[in-house]
Amino acid sequence: RLLEGMADVQRDTRAESGAVAGCLLGNLALELSTQEPEVRARLERVFDEQVGLVTATLREAADSGAVPAERATPETARAVIAQLEGLVLFAKLKNDPSVLDGLWPHTLLLVGGGRA
Repeated sequence: RLLEGMADVQRDTRAESGAVAGCLLGNLALELSTQEPEVRARLERVFDEQVGLVTATLREAADSGAVPAERATPETARAVIAQLEGLVLFAKLKNDPSVLDGLWPHTLLLVGGGRA
């Protein structure tokens, strides 16, 4: 749902405004994290919360056999978030939300849950 939701937001924003906006939190982190310690600290907490949520989802998936148990870690969750943020950045650079079309199959490969 996280991946689909981000892709949907980028498509909707592009359709409404003519531009892919990217991720507000990712944009703030890129622009302000070295200049505003309080903003950086808050963004760090937000991304840590996201990593926690994705880790919990990976653990549920591991319990059901959908992903290998060794992939249900905070490190893999961080990689999933990084994959999402990176592709959103590329979509913003190209002003093309279709860049996100391969997000789900490649994320499945990252977590060991399938093939692209």
